[in-house]
Amino acid sequence: MNLCAGKLTKKFIILFEGRTGSSHVRQLLNGHPDIVCDSEQLYGLNAASQKVKIAEMLSVNIPFAGFKTKLRDVKDPDYFARLIERENIRIIYLDRKNLVKTVVSTLYAQMLVKKTGDYNRRKQNMQEYGPIHIQYSEFEWHIKLRKELDEKLLTFFEKLSVTKTHVYYEEMLVDEEGFMRRLIEFLGAEWQPLNSSILIKAVSDDLRNSVANFDELRSRYIGTPYEAMFDEILNQR
Repeated sequence: MNLCAGKLTKKFIILFEGRTGSSHVRQLLNGHPDIVCDSEQLYGLNAASQKVKIAEMLSVNIPFAGFKTKLRDVKDPDYFARLIERENIRIIYLDRKNLVKTVVSTLYAQMLVKKTGDYNRRKQNMQEYGPIHIQYSEFEWHIKLRKELDEKLLTFFEKLSVTKTHVYYEEMLVDEEGFMRRLIEFLGAEWQPLNSSILIKAVSDDLRNSVANFDELRSRYIGTPYEAMFDEILNQR
């Protein structure tokens, strides 16, 4: 399949595995007049329909066209990799170092979608929800699942020979403008101040504010690499 975007269009894809700020990044990118970043349109489509949708998303008549997707949603990863190589699509791997916070955010998002129908909190709906109670067995299952997903995505990413960058949610949390400036320069676009996102952070960076049984859950991981992840606070907001 040959993508027939304009000759000057540069294509990009954001690869991620959830709760890494991808929706926020997409909102910010779309604030740039030369960039269009589509949402997760591949979810639920069969392989044939995904091929059509990918071509559609990357054929927008604008200097920089892309979309975001979880690798787990791609039905034909081999085709996907060949397409990326053939079309020389730039790849942004949006990752998160703190696995504990990733899982807490995942479980919190599951609560949010049941209450609001949305996995994210938006500025027009500032309602606060209290901390959630997390069962150790459920938390441990999600830790193992997420490690598997991250390993698969990293393997896929490392095999690609196109222009690519591996960035982390934590970098954005500490310095959002600097983070977005680096992404936009990576794409080849000219930097300019961006409109703010309509999304707000769902889970406090201090997990004590978001996990009702924080001490109990943390005690299960004392002496492991996860202990420090429970205590990490990068941003007080």
